[in-house]
Amino acid sequence: MKGGRTAAAVLFLAALAVGAYVYFSPQRPSVSVAMEHKPLRLPLQSPRVVIRKRARELTLYDGAEPLRKFRVVLGANVSGDKEREGDKRTPEGTFYICTRNSASRFHKFMGLSYPAPPDAVRGLQTKMITRSEHDAILKAHDLKACPP
Repeated sequence: MKGGRTAAAVLFLAALAVGAYVYFSPQRPSVSVAMEHKPLRLPLQSPRVVIRKRARELTLYDGAEPLRKFRVVLGANVSGDKEREGDKRTPEGTFYICTRNSASRFHKFMGLSYPAPPDAVRGLQTKMITRSEHDAILKAHDLKACPP
């Protein structure tokens, strides 16, 4: 049970790492045609990242303003949310960056807060995780830490 969730999280984070590598690569393969690549005004006031799975595209925003678009690598099945290990889907939801590793072989790795509370609830309801695993995930989110 726990191994399946862990494997799913590892696969998701691996896909994210590849996306992060593409994003931070010196030769950024932009998919934006109309968007100018002006220098970013750092720090961003309200940064957020939106991934459009079907388009395999990551957009960096500051508030409502799109700043950059990049290609990302995701699971083979881009339709729907991740439900179980091996479904080749990428999880959907709102996540925060809970860990970083600038020494990663993927250049700059950002780990996300997956599984999220709704994933934990679904996992408990379908008996994919235990009550203690569910509670640990919720506690990690309350503390803005990385879930187990």
